[in-house]
Amino acid sequence: MALQFTFVEIEAPSKRIFNKNGEFSQEFNHARQQVADWMLWGQRNINTLVDMFASMFETYPVTEDQKVVRSYLVYGRREEVEVNRQYKERWQSVQVSSANRIIVMTYDRLNAVRDKNLDLIVCTYENRQFYAKPNMIDK
Repeated sequence: MALQFTFVEIEAPSKRIFNKNGEFSQEFNHARQQVADWMLWGQRNINTLVDMFASMFETYPVTEDQKVVRSYLVYGRREEVEVNRQYKERWQSVQVSSANRIIVMTYDRLNAVRDKNLDLIVCTYENRQFYAKPNMIDK
Protein backbone atom coordinates (compact mmCIF):
# COMPACT_ATOMS: atom_id res chain seq x y z
CA MET A 1 0.00 0.00 0.00
CA ALA A 2 1.05 3.57 -0.59
CA LEU A 3 -0.10 6.79 0.98
CA GLN A 4 0.05 9.62 -1.56
CA PHE A 5 0.12 13.30 -0.64
CA THR A 6 -0.72 15.59 -3.54
CA PHE A 7 0.01 19.31 -3.73
CA VAL A 8 -1.87 21.33 -6.36
CA GLU A 9 -1.06 24.83 -7.53
CA ILE A 10 -3.79 26.43 -9.64
CA GLU A 11 -2.85 29.62 -11.44
CA ALA A 12 -5.12 31.90 -13.45
CA PRO A 13 -5.97 30.43 -16.87
CA SER A 14 -5.17 33.79 -18.45
CA LYS A 15 -1.50 33.63 -17.46
CA ARG A 16 0.85 33.16 -20.40
CA ILE A 17 2.93 30.00 -20.54
CA PHE A 18 5.41 31.31 -23.11
CA ASN A 19 7.12 34.60 -23.86
CA LYS A 20 7.10 35.95 -27.40
CA ASN A 21 10.52 34.35 -27.98
CA GLY A 22 9.15 30.88 -27.20
CA GLU A 23 10.73 30.50 -23.76
CA PHE A 24 8.68 29.75 -20.67
CA SER A 25 7.41 32.94 -19.04
CA GLN A 26 8.84 34.14 -15.75
CA GLU A 27 5.45 33.60 -14.08
CA PHE A 28 5.27 30.01 -15.33
CA ASN A 29 8.82 29.29 -14.12
CA HIS A 30 7.98 30.85 -10.75
CA ALA A 31 4.88 28.66 -10.34
CA ARG A 32 6.81 25.56 -11.39
CA GLN A 33 9.56 26.36 -8.88
CA GLN A 34 6.98 26.88 -6.13
CA VAL A 35 5.59 23.41 -6.78
CA ALA A 36 9.11 21.94 -6.82
CA ASP A 37 9.78 23.62 -3.46
CA TRP A 38 6.61 22.03 -2.05
CA MET A 39 7.75 18.65 -3.32
CA LEU A 40 11.08 18.99 -1.56
CA TRP A 41 9.40 20.17 1.64
CA GLY A 42 6.94 17.28 1.50
CA GLN A 43 9.67 14.71 0.98
CA ARG A 44 11.71 16.11 3.84
CA ASN A 45 8.70 16.47 6.15
CA ILE A 46 6.69 13.36 5.39
CA ASN A 47 6.02 12.73 9.09
CA THR A 48 4.59 16.22 9.44
CA LEU A 49 2.23 15.50 6.54
CA VAL A 50 1.12 12.26 8.18
CA ASP A 51 0.50 14.18 11.41
CA MET A 52 -1.55 16.82 9.57
CA PHE A 53 -3.92 14.16 8.30
CA ALA A 54 -3.77 11.95 11.40
CA SER A 55 -7.52 12.13 11.99
CA MET A 56 -8.09 10.42 8.63
CA PHE A 57 -5.99 7.46 9.70
CA GLU A 58 -7.57 6.70 13.08
CA THR A 59 -8.95 3.38 11.86
CA TYR A 60 -6.08 2.44 9.56
CA PRO A 61 -2.42 2.24 10.58
CA VAL A 62 -0.26 3.96 7.96
CA THR A 63 3.12 3.47 9.58
CA GLU A 64 4.03 0.55 7.29
CA ASP A 65 2.73 2.14 4.08
CA GLN A 66 5.03 3.67 1.51
CA LYS A 67 4.61 7.45 1.46
CA VAL A 68 4.73 9.36 -1.82
CA VAL A 69 4.54 13.09 -2.57
CA ARG A 70 3.26 14.33 -5.93
CA SER A 71 2.28 17.72 -7.26
CA TYR A 72 0.13 19.25 -9.96
CA LEU A 73 0.52 22.62 -11.60
CA VAL A 74 -2.53 23.88 -13.49
CA TYR A 75 -1.49 26.75 -15.71
CA GLY A 76 -2.62 28.47 -18.91
CA ARG A 77 -4.66 27.21 -21.85
CA ARG A 78 -4.06 24.40 -24.34
CA GLU A 79 -4.49 26.75 -27.31
CA GLU A 80 -1.24 28.51 -26.37
CA VAL A 81 0.66 25.21 -26.23
CA GLU A 82 -0.69 24.18 -29.63
CA VAL A 83 0.44 27.34 -31.46
CA ASN A 84 3.41 25.55 -33.02
CA ARG A 85 5.66 22.51 -32.77
CA GLN A 86 8.28 24.28 -30.63
CA TYR A 87 5.72 25.14 -27.96
CA LYS A 88 4.31 21.60 -27.97
CA GLU A 89 7.77 20.09 -27.54
CA ARG A 90 8.70 22.51 -24.77
CA TRP A 91 5.45 21.69 -22.99
CA GLN A 92 6.15 17.96 -23.30
CA SER A 93 9.67 18.49 -21.95
CA VAL A 94 8.21 19.73 -18.66
CA GLN A 95 6.64 16.32 -18.07
CA VAL A 96 9.82 14.44 -18.94
CA SER A 97 12.02 16.58 -16.69
CA SER A 98 9.80 16.10 -13.64
CA ALA A 99 9.89 12.28 -13.72
CA ASN A 100 6.10 12.22 -13.28
CA ARG A 101 6.32 13.65 -9.78
CA ILE A 102 5.15 17.10 -10.90
CA ILE A 103 2.32 16.94 -13.37
CA VAL A 104 1.75 20.12 -15.36
CA MET A 105 -1.56 20.62 -17.12
CA THR A 106 -3.61 23.38 -18.65
CA TYR A 107 -7.04 24.44 -17.46
CA ASP A 108 -8.50 22.63 -20.45
CA ARG A 109 -7.31 19.29 -19.12
CA LEU A 110 -8.58 20.10 -15.63
CA ASN A 111 -11.97 21.02 -17.07
CA ALA A 112 -12.02 17.74 -19.01
CA VAL A 113 -11.63 15.92 -15.70
CA ARG A 114 -14.38 18.04 -14.18
CA ASP A 115 -16.68 17.44 -17.15
CA LYS A 116 -16.51 13.72 -16.42
CA ASN A 117 -18.35 14.51 -13.17
CA LEU A 118 -15.42 13.49 -11.02
CA ASP A 119 -15.41 15.07 -7.61
CA LEU A 120 -12.70 17.65 -7.10
CA ILE A 121 -12.19 19.38 -3.80
CA VAL A 122 -9.91 22.39 -3.64
CA CYS A 123 -8.47 23.15 -0.22
CA THR A 124 -6.33 25.77 1.39
CA TYR A 125 -4.09 25.21 4.38
CA GLU A 126 -4.14 27.76 7.18
CA ASN A 127 -3.33 27.50 10.87
CA ARG A 128 -2.41 23.80 10.56
CA GLN A 129 -5.86 22.98 9.15
CA PHE A 130 -7.26 22.36 5.68
CA TYR A 131 -10.35 24.19 4.49
CA ALA A 132 -12.43 23.23 1.47
CA LYS A 133 -12.96 25.96 -1.13
CA PRO A 134 -16.10 25.06 -3.11
CA ASN A 135 -16.60 26.10 -6.73
CA MET A 136 -13.00 27.21 -7.23
CA ILE A 137 -12.65 25.71 -10.68
CA ASP A 138 -14.51 27.73 -13.29
CA LYS A 139 -14.48 27.44 -17.06
